[in-house]
Amino acid sequence: MKPEEQFEKVLTEYTPLFNCEYIKIPDPIKAKGNMIKTRKGYTMIAEKRPFDGILVTPNFNWCIECKYNYNPLKKHQKDYKKKVERVNEGYLVLRKKENKKTVYRVEWLGKKQDFEGIPEMIEFIKGLK
Repeated sequence: MKPEEQFEKVLTEYTPLFNCEYIKIPDPIKAKGNMIKTRKGYTMIAEKRPFDGILVTPNFNWCIECKYNYNPLKKHQKDYKKKVERVNEGYLVLRKKENKKTVYRVEWLGKKQDFEGIPEMIEFIKGLK
């Protein structure tokens, strides 16, 4: 399991403890209806999810992209982030950074806030909006 997937799994386990839910957006399913024929065979029409999941809190529903260390957002993730922020500023990048110590970071609207643990991070997000 990739570090980002491990981080997301732990986040999913913590959220119910804070009266929240994390809803994972599944990867696109390879099926005949969403495939097109190319010279090299078949390819997916839509291969990319807009973001990893949705964090449902009592006050707001957040579009969440989980990242590990300094992995940047991919182009399509940046594009969806801009679209969401244009409407309601509800896109968060949650980052787990491991160096000498582990730090959890919330990134939103050009701001950054670091935390020692996931519980503190979730409490902070619950207080946004």
